[in-house]
Amino acid sequence: MVAISDKIGVNPHAELLGEVVTWDMGSVEVPFAQVQAALVAAGLPADSASELRAQTAFTRAVKELRQGRTIDRVTRDKTTGVITFQFTRKHLDDTGLQIDFEYEALCHLDTEDGSITCDESPSIQEHARLMFAHALAHRNTSDVTRLVQHMFQAHADLYPINPKKGVAYFVPEAHRDFAAKVEEFLRSLGGRLLRFPVPKGTSEGNAAVKASVEDGLRTLAGELEEAVEAWDEKTRESTFEKAIERWQRIKHKAEAYSEYLGDRQATLLAKLDEQKRRLTAKVAEITAAKDSASHGDATGQAVFFPTAEPELATA
Repeated sequence: MVAISDKIGVNPHAELLGEVVTWDMGSVEVPFAQVQAALVAAGLPADSASELRAQTAFTRAVKELRQGRTIDRVTRDKTTGVITFQFTRKHLDDTGLQIDFEYEALCHLDTEDGSITCDESPSIQEHARLMFAHALAHRNTSDVTRLVQHMFQAHADLYPINPKKGVAYFVPEAHRDFAAKVEEFLRSLGGRLLRFPVPKGTSEGNAAVKASVEDGLRTLAGELEEAVEAWDEKTRESTFEKAIERWQRIKHKAEAYSEYLGDRQATLLAKLDEQKRRLTAKVAEITAAKDSASHGDATGQAVFFPTAEPELATA
């Protein structure tokens, strides 16, 4: 019997360009402590899973209460961090032809300590408190998905196969060990990471990988460009520095992945160099507007663009 690999000319022991990965968690809710334990067991950073923002936890806590009412954020006290939400009942009027709204209660969330008060409705207060505590202690499927994406972005690389869908991703071969750790992490939570090797030497694979990596890097550069365009005199210097770090990571990836980018690398690098010039000019423009003449173009170039590039993470 002739092996399939012989028929299509693919060596099963060929070197790999990387893997196409996709994952599935089904519809589950996992205790936060279990997520942290699973990270440690898989050899991943335990601090990758962060605490939920108080407002996010509150939104989940009152999800069941939205039946028959609207819940709207009214105010946020910048000094105390207290957010006020209004609960409003909605029901059909006597004619049955339109919806009437009836004020019900105000609920206050202290984002500093997580306390919830609703003096006008003890029942809402009790439910919100119970479900708020539950939300803080658990993570759902969307949380785990965002966590996986964040870990790949922070410690490896993840390029969407179809940018509009974002369901399957290409992971370069250098990060195969990291993908294995994520696979173990998801498995321990009842999910799975499916990994499809992409061998070197096929025209279809080479073309698909080139498109995926180039599109991914251009998207990252585009997102950075949009952020920079929104800068003004109120933008902090730390924001400048983080933007430069992002640019350096993108540039280093574009240089490191010459095998994947092929003849598209030169065009992409030229675009990044032009972006560097615009970024430097923007920093100089804003610092000048802040009456900081000493941080002009020349100084900005030296301070914000050191010659050493960051190392590309491989695990």
